[in-house]
Amino acid sequence: MSAGCGGAQTSRATTVANACDELEPSVRSAAVFDAPLTVVSAERVYTDNPKPFMRDPRGIAVDVRAEPGMDQPYLHRVVTCRIGATDGRTQVAVHPRGPVYRVTVTSDDPSTARDLFAQLDVLQADR
Repeated sequence: MSAGCGGAQTSRATTVANACDELEPSVRSAAVFDAPLTVVSAERVYTDNPKPFMRDPRGIAVDVRAEPGMDQPYLHRVVTCRIGATDGRTQVAVHPRGPVYRVTVTSDDPSTARDLFAQLDVLQADR
């Protein structure tokens, strides 16, 4: 069974490396939500805890304007590469929502989720 787990980790790292290889160096090295991505809105994502008034940090959700030539797989490659989602604890999902794409980056690890919150704070301060 442990071989399967290691294989999944290697596969994820390979997927991220491949995502990065397909991008121009200037796109690859930019901050997570820098150009060519245009952020329309962003928010924190929480998981409700059964305890009253408790919410556990989970990640961020960012709406990105769909620029000409930009599609769902491209956005996924850009965010996956820039965020370096190789640890197996960080997931990237991209879904179309009319004229924007909803990019959700989440983690089951509270420390990683708080790091994502910090990235969101910087993103919102820059806007």
